[in-house]
Amino acid sequence: MNQTRSVSHNLVEFLNDQVMLSDLCSAVMRPEARGKFLLSLASTYTSDVPGISAAGLTPSSRRLTPALDAEILMATGSFTAKKIPHSPGGGISPVVITRACAALLNWDISIINCGVFHPPQVEVITAGQRVAKCLSSGEAQSLDDVEALFVRGLEMGKQFHNDFDYLVLGECVPGGTTTALALLTLLGYEVGGLLSSSLPVANHLLRWQLIETGLTKLKIGSESIAANPLEAVAAVGDSMQPFVAGLMCSASQFMPVFLAGGSQMLAVHKLGQLLNRNRLGISEQIRAGVFSTKWVAHDTSADVIKLSQMLDVPFACSSVSFANSTKEAFRLYEDGHVKEGAGAGAALAIAALSLSLTEERLVSEIEKVYDLLVTENY
Repeated sequence: MNQTRSVSHNLVEFLNDQVMLSDLCSAVMRPEARGKFLLSLASTYTSDVPGISAAGLTPSSRRLTPALDAEILMATGSFTAKKIPHSPGGGISPVVITRACAALLNWDISIINCGVFHPPQVEVITAGQRVAKCLSSGEAQSLDDVEALFVRGLEMGKQFHNDFDYLVLGECVPGGTTTALALLTLLGYEVGGLLSSSLPVANHLLRWQLIETGLTKLKIGSESIAANPLEAVAAVGDSMQPFVAGLMCSASQFMPVFLAGGSQMLAVHKLGQLLNRNRLGISEQIRAGVFSTKWVAHDTSADVIKLSQMLDVPFACSSVSFANSTKEAFRLYEDGHVKEGAGAGAALAIAALSLSLTEERLVSEIEKVYDLLVTENY
């Protein structure tokens, strides 16, 4: 594992495994490179726990967030609720960032429903239909559902390499950093205190209390999980995890894959590594890396860089700052609100790399989308 840290571009920082990250980035730096973006939506009753997530002001609003993010990204103008999702502290949903960058990059976009409370009012591809129970149950999903999601991901991952040069996999899963922590814990990794959060200060104690409750109710042992890591997903995970892991394992055999997110996607990458070896019999390194925002990578209440090194996952972040933004909803990101989601970090990084855009230009384009969505429509 190469843990060298360097800067490949003034707006992108390589944090773990420079060799793989350089290979991935070379795929997007050609002017003619064509990108496909998939946003996978999932819900879990874990997000109903008060204080567990900033992906919405209340438990009921967090249930709407996946649908809203999908609708905002696809720009239909017909939203499930007449309000762009905000964090309790006032930070706006990162899907606004992703939409702006996706337009600049001319990405082809698809929405995947892995199982949500409220399906979005846009065209979706259905991979799953069941919402995961709270991980404190120790039986969040059925193993049959998880297996089906993984296989669906494997199948879909074979579909894009003839039409696109790289694949970007984003997620919207309120409560997903908690299910990621639970999954990694059950897979045998001691990662307490390392995962970031959508809150300014990571809620490590609350997350760990939920996980401890779930662990006391488990009906499977470590040997069973080692033989089939999807059993850990069924016990304490969410439906995005097996689907995106399958997508990554399959698509990375044909094209570079960018996992767009933070702690959640580091967990998915590790899950994919394990499944690649013990389910698919592939020993080669997966041609995929996790690309996040600087607010996740340098979260002072977590240690996501150390997490990436522990898991042996290539990890990079966008270094774009909102400190000089004219919009308070974006300046709040600099104070640790929201941080990441809906593929924002990878979208920022790839826009900077592919289009050689300055920070000023990127922020300006994002603010234009903000004005379109918020000022004109609300």
